[in-house]
Amino acid sequence: MSFFHKKCKKNDEQPSTSNLITNDFKCNKDISFYIENSVSFLILKQETFEKLLALNNLWAPTPGYKFPTTGNRHLKFQYTWLLKYNWLCFSQIQNDAYCKVCIFFSLKQGGIALRGHKDGGLVACDEDEIYNDSNFRQLLCFRVDAGDQNLQNHLVTCSKNAMYTSWYIQKEIITACNSLMLQTLVHDINTAKSFTVLADETSDIANKEQLTLCVRYVNFGQNKLREDFLQFIEVKDVSGKALSDTILNNLQSMGIETKYLVRQGYDGAASMSGIFNGTQAYIRTKHPMALYIHCSSHCLNLAISSSCKIPDIRNCMGTMQTICNFFSYPKRSNVLLGAIKRLLPDEKSFKLKKFFPTKWVERHDAVILYYELQPAIISALEDISLWKDTDTSSAANQLLASIHPFKFQISMMILVKLFSISVSLSKFLQTENLDLENALSFAETTQTTLKDIRLNADKEFNEIFKSVEKICNTLEIAVYVPRVSGRQTHRTNVDVDTPESYYRVGYSSHF
Repeated sequence: MSFFHKKCKKNDEQPSTSNLITNDFKCNKDISFYIENSVSFLILKQETFEKLLALNNLWAPTPGYKFPTTGNRHLKFQYTWLLKYNWLCFSQIQNDAYCKVCIFFSLKQGGIALRGHKDGGLVACDEDEIYNDSNFRQLLCFRVDAGDQNLQNHLVTCSKNAMYTSWYIQKEIITACNSLMLQTLVHDINTAKSFTVLADETSDIANKEQLTLCVRYVNFGQNKLREDFLQFIEVKDVSGKALSDTILNNLQSMGIETKYLVRQGYDGAASMSGIFNGTQAYIRTKHPMALYIHCSSHCLNLAISSSCKIPDIRNCMGTMQTICNFFSYPKRSNVLLGAIKRLLPDEKSFKLKKFFPTKWVERHDAVILYYELQPAIISALEDISLWKDTDTSSAANQLLASIHPFKFQISMMILVKLFSISVSLSKFLQTENLDLENALSFAETTQTTLKDIRLNADKEFNEIFKSVEKICNTLEIAVYVPRVSGRQTHRTNVDVDTPESYYRVGYSSHF
């Protein structure tokens, strides 16, 4: 199903845009309210927070909603797609699906895919013929509707082997756009006469090694710092020498004068940062001014990863990740959705976020969301634990047993506290126009905040402990001092009188 804008058919009986605005407020929540040009123009003039408010209040079908069938095969929209793709939205009025991000932000951001289900044959701009057409072909029809007579004559009179709309031509168009954009970037980079190369290597979905090549420089025309992406480059050899040759050769082939290279920014992997055989070392032999700087955001991520090595903290993260994976199946996610709507009616999120395997600092949103949805999660797990499916019910029981210990709840609150402090600095360090003075100032402020927490550890932990006690009272979780043994060496083993003292000593390294 295509998610590009489709006009309403004349035979369809549906309210006009003016009626939607004035008569029925419920229709204002349907995505179709924002599709018509007049309304789209109005919504694009609004502030971002108003758009987000509208996005969060869009009409959404319930799990039992009956979707209409289409075509000879009687295919229909699947409710599970809404759970799998958070950008997808269904219109009750038009009985069609749309990308809600494109509807609200496409004129500013673009980025829709050109290829689609149907890429061959004549381009027919009749409403009955464009169903499931690719976005490229529908964009051509849009131009025709806008009054491009030359394009219309070409599509009507051309022969089938000279339409210039095939996938091969589309790739050539994209390549041409890439060349034009690169020419502009190369001109600006050479004009700056000073730039930093940024690179990172990873495997794509096809298990091909891809090198992401970016540059950071001052654009004097715009009078600001810029950080621009150049190319994805497939690499066969990931040794330091091979990667350095790949970076320099591609920069030169693009037309960038490498004599202006003054900095290198990579992660701390040995192949990139090695003093003798790393990429940065080989590049510095040819460009001595190109000093290597370990990515500050990556350093922060490593620091947070190191601080989360306490067993209870690590186990808490693992449990939350397992719960997230457990509810990734449609039938289970429907149970969670029902629990959220029943227990947390004001909640805007209806499913858990996945945990990044390596980017610990990016787990902030996932941890916060779990914390907010925990009552519904526990209710859903209790319902699933009664299922006749023994494997699923047993897994739900095991997860409930992992959530209920007090040490899980206290670990969760410590993570919420830690990530709430670090996430702002992480996002700030990733801004493209960041300068060194502001970065150091923000980092120093974050460091001071952590030092203040350490100096007032008793008070800070007391506040956390009280908040956890409230949660445990609601969930009927017992608060007690665990049994200790004189032979314990890898867990907290202190002789104290109160649960607060026991956990404060055990988690003191976080403060």
